[in-house]
Amino acid sequence: MNARIALGALLVTGLVWGQDLAELKAGYGARRAALVAERDGSVGKTLAAYRAELGVLLANVKQQGNLDYVLAIEAEQKRLGDSPSAPREPAPKSMAHLRRIQWAARQAEDKADADLAEQAGKLRTQYVAALGKLEKDLVAANRIDEAKAARGEREGAEGETKVAETTLLKAYIDGDTDLILEDGKVYWVVPASRSLVGVHRGGVDPVYVGEEKWYPEWVKRQDGARVSKPLRLPGVRETSKVTVHPKLHPDETADMDGPVVRIEDPAPGAQWYFISVRH
Repeated sequence: MNARIALGALLVTGLVWGQDLAELKAGYGARRAALVAERDGSVGKTLAAYRAELGVLLANVKQQGNLDYVLAIEAEQKRLGDSPSAPREPAPKSMAHLRRIQWAARQAEDKADADLAEQAGKLRTQYVAALGKLEKDLVAANRIDEAKAARGEREGAEGETKVAETTLLKAYIDGDTDLILEDGKVYWVVPASRSLVGVHRGGVDPVYVGEEKWYPEWVKRQDGARVSKPLRLPGVRETSKVTVHPKLHPDETADMDGPVVRIEDPAPGAQWYFISVRH
């Protein structure tokens, strides 16, 4: 049974983890380890495919006689061997194919991290609830020292740091638009002359935040710009680092810092943008 199915079964059947603190801790640890293993397996497949693509690309650019491109790919292969993860900083725009496969690998790894954070968060919530129930049961049974230990474990679980550090947004944008980062929330600012985020002739598309859908509500400023009501996004900070990837023009992928993330869209028509916010 994979980790996602195991968690689903847990949420359906309730927390039948064990009757004492040791059993609860063991159950939580096993389920959390299974989630991490699922994430690592997914990322491992992504990196294997990325490694293979680098090899194919290297052979092609050698035939083209492009030394700078060859050296860049070899450097990336070495980095990947030393640090098995998708790259944070993309190659120069002149190396469009390399940038494209780098972005695909980064996007897949970020999604795996975001999925892990979501599933681990649900699991942790259930674990904290089970610890609270155990504490009450132990107090009722006059097992005070054990109740104190259960409380200590619960408080530690409540303070656990997030597993993942990335939030993924996908938005349909037509024209220069700003995504504003504040501590714990984000919102859009769209100039008066531009279309609202997600709006097009065929209707309205949501902004995807991970697997969730966000339909922004808009307020018009005195200067004519439209500002969305903020979306609560725990973990985001004004200084968060952001990668903006236009689906139709991957060579224009850009890295920037908050609080103002300017998404430049000078070309006619709208397109999807993938935005990774690192906490």
